[in-house]
Amino acid sequence: MAHGDVSSLPQEWVPGVTMPKLVPTERDYTQIRAKFDALGPLAEKLGLPCKGIMLKPGPEVERLARNHGVSSDGAAAGRPLLDTDIRAADAIFTLSGTTNGRISTEGWDTLSKRTGTPLVELSEEEAGKLISFADTQVKPQGVITSPEWSGSEHGGRRYSAFVVNVEHAKPWHTLTGRMHYYLDHDWMRDMGESPAGLPASAGLPCPCTGRPHQARCPRARRARRRSRCATSPRTTSGRSTRSTSTTCTCSRWDAGARPSG
Repeated sequence: MAHGDVSSLPQEWVPGVTMPKLVPTERDYTQIRAKFDALGPLAEKLGLPCKGIMLKPGPEVERLARNHGVSSDGAAAGRPLLDTDIRAADAIFTLSGTTNGRISTEGWDTLSKRTGTPLVELSEEEAGKLISFADTQVKPQGVITSPEWSGSEHGGRRYSAFVVNVEHAKPWHTLTGRMHYYLDHDWMRDMGESPAGLPASAGLPCPCTGRPHQARCPRARRARRRSRCATSPRTTSGRSTRSTSTTCTCSRWDAGARPSG
């Protein structure tokens, strides 16, 4: 359902069918503080989500348990403690690929297999590096190139966004894998702003002529930058003039002609 379009709303709401599931959850609110002060079990059970992949921090959770100790009772019994600001900060450093070379390299290895593009080299040399909170108290620390971000600091370069996509051919995190910007707002689709390959906009009016589109028109986006129909140029006796009749740039494209400009 496009944003703002309620025409296709179901007549009957059925959890898990025509709407999201409704899952009741029992909570013991007396244990909230105990859970807040410890690292939960889902970190190693499900993994840490990172741009479509899951990082498995099993060794890191064990390290945090050794260094911080574990909760002795309650809902968080046996879980690594995060009950001080330093312990919480150290946990962030331990579980992030930007400060933990093992986590980063594992992530790049997973992405390499998924995309077919070799990416492990971005952090392989620092696979054994782990920056702790205490390290940052001694001096500033350079971070590790991580799949959590799109830039690269490999080899001492400074961070710049989308280096991994541009220089290493990693697909963009979009519907097509290419660089694009898309919102499914109904008024934007009416103006022809939809990814290539989507079905024709049957019944939707052309923003130039008001007539229905013959096909999804990649030229229609220009109509949002003008408030009136485009006029078609004609050449008479070597001089370029404008006709008094309106011709839709979109219709010419749909018909197979290549518009100028």
